[in-house]
Amino acid sequence: MVEKNKKRRYALITILIMLFIFIQSALPGDLSGRESGMIAAFLAQIFGKGLAEFSVFIRKGAHFTEYALLGISMFLYVREWLKERRETESMIRYAAVWLAGTFYAATDEFHQLFVPGRSGQVSDVLIDSAGVLAGILLTAVILRTGKRRSGEAGAS
Repeated sequence: MVEKNKKRRYALITILIMLFIFIQSALPGDLSGRESGMIAAFLAQIFGKGLAEFSVFIRKGAHFTEYALLGISMFLYVREWLKERRETESMIRYAAVWLAGTFYAATDEFHQLFVPGRSGQVSDVLIDSAGVLAGILLTAVILRTGKRRSGEAGAS
């Protein structure tokens, strides 16, 4: 029962992240620009750099971070789904998670083509895809390290 709740929780988190990304992408260009502009202005004041330098960093960093979180949640969901079916984990299954995240990124950029002041960018799909991959790899490393440490603790 606990495992099923975990799977549902990861599915809900994944859906909420996707919804957040969709809502952010639906913001008109001027509003989206104002949001990232406020953060960039704050950082420019702190670090004494030009606003334009931080603006691009904020926007692209947001893409990467949102999709890294999506990669983490999708990875954990699929991991629980495989456990429930008593299937083994494999690189192919996690490659499918990466492809699914990349596909979502592509559909998100397509969606932006219809939002005033926004545009769909192939470069953003690549950044998003890298974010998904980073989330998957980070989670895999953390889980593997935790598994090794718990095995070492049990052997003591």
